Parts: sequence; C-alpha cells; structure tokens
Amino acid sequence: MWYKIGKDIIVRSENAAKPETQSSAYLKKLISRLEPIHSSFDFGCGKLRYERAIAKTTGELALVDSEVQLSRGQMIRGRSTTIRDYVGKSNHVHALTVGGEDGVVLSLDSTSIKAHRCASGGKGEHNQAIGRSRGGRTTKIHALSDPLCRPVVLHLTPGQDADIAAAPDVLALAPPMSVLLADKGYDGDKLRGEIIRRGAKPVIPNKSNRVVIHRFNKRAYKGRNVIERCFGRLKDFRRIATRYDKLARNFLAAVHLAALVAYWLN
Repeated sequence: MWYKIGKDIIVRSENAAKPETQSSAYLKKLISRLEPIHSSFDFGCGKLRYERAIAKTTGELALVDSEVQLSRGQMIRGRSTTIRDYVGKSNHVHALTVGGEDGVVLSLDSTSIKAHRCASGGKGEHNQAIGRSRGGRTTKIHALSDPLCRPVVLHLTPGQDADIAAAPDVLALAPPMSVLLADKGYDGDKLRGEIIRRGAKPVIPNKSNRVVIHRFNKRAYKGRNVIERCFGRLKDFRRIATRYDKLARNFLAAVHLAALVAYWLN
C-alpha cells in the first residue's frame, strides 16, 4: 500500500507494519523525516493510524491499492471497518483504486503427456501440439496455478518445446499477480523482465552458469509445490494422463473439464 502526494510523488516508508519493539512516538518521528520520491514503495495499512503526522509532513495524500484490499474488513484504530470507509471519513487521506489483486502468488511449470498411437492422424502433428522427445511422441501441458492448486491458465505445446519458450504465451493469459514462482527452466533475463513489467516479482532459482546472480527467496519458493500437486491431480484422470485425442483443441478441452471437476465442482 502506498501514500501518493499530488500527481507523481509517493512517500517511502521504512517498514510496513509497527513492530512490537517500536513505540508510536518513534514511528511518528520516522514518518516526519520521510522524503518524497518518484517511485512506489510498500507503506502498509498499519500506518493509517499516523495519517495526521504524515499529512503535516507531506500535505495531500492518496491511498493507492486494489479494490479487493481497500474493501477488505479489518481492525483500524480499534474498530472493525474497511480502508475505503475509514478513508472516506478522513480529511487527510483519500483512496485511489488500481487494477489487480494484491498478494496473489502463482506458480508456473509444465508436464509431459504421452500421446497414444490413436492420437495420430491430426492435420499437422506440430500444429496439434504433438512433438517428438526422448519419451517418444508427447504433448506438454503448461499451467499457472494459484496457492490452492487450482489451474488458472492451461496451454499446450509439442513435447520438445522448451518451457521458457512457451512462458510468454502463458503469461499473456495470466491474471494480475504479485509473485510468480518457477523452476530453473524459466531462468532467463528476458522472461524475468517480462514478469517485472507485469507488476510481479519473479522467484526463480539461478542456473549454475548464470553470470549475473539474482536474489532468490528460498522460503517463498517452497510454495511452488502447488503446481506439482495440480498436475498430479489432473493426471488422476486417465484421459489426461495419456493423450488419446487427435486434435489439440479436444485434448485442451478435456484438461479444462478435468480441472473443473477436480477443483471447482467438488
């Protein structure tokens, strides 16, 4: 969450929430020393209790966040309310809505599916997402899953296609997110830049031959297991574990139906 002053200037905060070891007087003193900068920094809704001190330092303020966050119920100054309702009664702050949903963590990966011999005969095997790899004739399912293992994007490519080559097409279908988890197969500067341009933070381990090492959050990366569990659940369906469809559109439709049955209808 950010505090915006005027048109372009946003106030920077040193910490997002009040630690137990810091007094309110200390934080008010810290806020009074903040300097306006021309970029976005997480401010934290915990600072709402200090909006008067911030206003004395900076003047007009705008609370910038998604509608989901602004309308979420929480305790502010000892009473249950939403940020939008609280800000509506304040003379120091007003709320601005931006698109997207904060805190959405998505995981990206792919899995190979063996194509049965009866899947032959589609017009142009490559166009039907069937390729030849070490496992024989295979199809790759690329997916993005949320923290509940639910696939939010499904995409097909021939089995020999690299994971990172299909990533831009998957991201083009992706909903707004704050963090993207992926394995080493997606470690590329171009892809990292694309993720950042979409407003998300890439959590991808560095390859052993990488020259410029990027920071890597091991704790956040542990959450990537959800995409593996997602594929495991989808492969419980025999028609997904082995491809029998000649046409890619038919097989993709079957994958979507399996996802609906596995995660939304039950």
